Formats: sequence, C-alpha cells, structure tokens
Amino acid sequence: MEGMVPLNKREQKRLMVLNYVEKGKMRGGEAAVVLGISLRHVRRLLADYRRELWGWHMATGEGSLPMFWIAVSGKG
Repeated sequence: MEGMVPLNKREQKRLMVLNYVEKGKMRGGEAAVVLGISLRHVRRLLADYRRELWGWHMATGEGSLPMFWIAVSGKG
C-alpha cells in the first residue's frame, strides 16, 4: 500500500459522493446538500477529483480508484 493513505469517515463520504456525481448518479446540488457545502465548493472538489483521477489513471493504467483509498498527491 505504498503511496496510499486510509481515509477518515468524512473523507470516505466525500469521495463516495463525488464518485456518484462523476458517474451521473447524483447531481451537484444534491451532493452539496448531502455534504453540507455549497454547490460552488462541490464544483471545486470535482475539478480536483478529476485532476487526481486522471493522474492516477495515467500512473497506473487501471480503470478506477479503489473505494475509500486515494493516492497521495504530495499536496498538503
């Protein structure tokens, strides 16, 4: 599991909701309500999520992120 970190419950929920939005199973407004944040913040998180997801795909060549785990990006 080198380069991987376990996520706390809040981060797990956020990742799961962003994954639903990305796959079209949930809309941004619904995600904002579920996460208790603004739609603008959801959009910002999605942009970051997509950048991280793209980098992860390029680095590993795999089809999807493992649930509740995320690659360490080096950002603080």
